[in-house]
Amino acid sequence: MIQTDNGGDMMYFYQVLQSCDEFKVVSEFLAIIKCQDKCSVNKNIRDALKTLFQKTPKKSDNEVLFIEQLKGRQDEGENLYNVYLLDRSDKKNYSIEAVPWDEVLGYAVDKASLSTYGNVKLTCSFTIA
Repeated sequence: MIQTDNGGDMMYFYQVLQSCDEFKVVSEFLAIIKCQDKCSVNKNIRDALKTLFQKTPKKSDNEVLFIEQLKGRQDEGENLYNVYLLDRSDKKNYSIEAVPWDEVLGYAVDKASLSTYGNVKLTCSFTIA
């Protein structure tokens, strides 16, 4: 954990991932995606999680991951989320889709995002992004 400016603790994404129950993460993924072949998707998700656990995070205290629900964008009952990275050094937001996983795993996670969405939904949203 890292100390924030206001004295609170913030977790790195790899710590959030480690705190998740694998069954709950896989179940959340399967609920999010629209796919006929859920058995192969289940295996692919478990394999992806295993790969993430084997990576060595590159910790950074400058980048913070955020998630927020997009209001007014619930298409056909589906909740949509915006996942992004705040770079504290330049105060700009960035996408994480082209960032190597060892870096994403080492980013801090916004405390309010974690509190609002929980570790399972947050893990699924960041790994889908």
